[in-house]
Amino acid sequence: NLSNPPNIIGIDPSDHMIQAAKKKCAHQKISFINKSALDIEFNSSAMIICNYTLQFIPVRQRVELLKKFYKSLKDKNGVLFLSEKVHTSDSEFFETMTSTYEDFKINNGYSQNEIERKKEALDQVLVPLELGEYKSKLKQAGFKKVEILLKWNQFITFIAR
Repeated sequence: NLSNPPNIIGIDPSDHMIQAAKKKCAHQKISFINKSALDIEFNSSAMIICNYTLQFIPVRQRVELLKKFYKSLKDKNGVLFLSEKVHTSDSEFFETMTSTYEDFKINNGYSQNEIERKKEALDQVLVPLELGEYKSKLKQAGFKKVEILLKWNQFITFIAR
């Protein structure tokens, strides 16, 4: 029933990202909070969508945030969709995936200079984990069922209950 749309809240610590999201979602019924997800107490939720967030949270605090998500889900039917960049320790695979992703960016209008600048900006800031580490952290947080919903190149989406 769309006459009573769900309560959607976007969270980001960057004012710039909040402003960009507000522009993109100007015709949507979405509230925005300009804080880190670590600083928020989550209420009862039916669904949480966490897109490319954990990789910017210090590794030692990731389970803490996942526990907040788990505790805030309404019941056993509550679900978390978690999308993140994954790391592989195999250097050959890593080089191939990086090259493929850079080709994808170039084919979508990014210049080599833009790609290099973004890579430099994210170095030591974005800290991806290996696939098994993400699954382990989700289980540590309390999620009983964790499945891979989608994987492309270095990016993965989990569904967790």
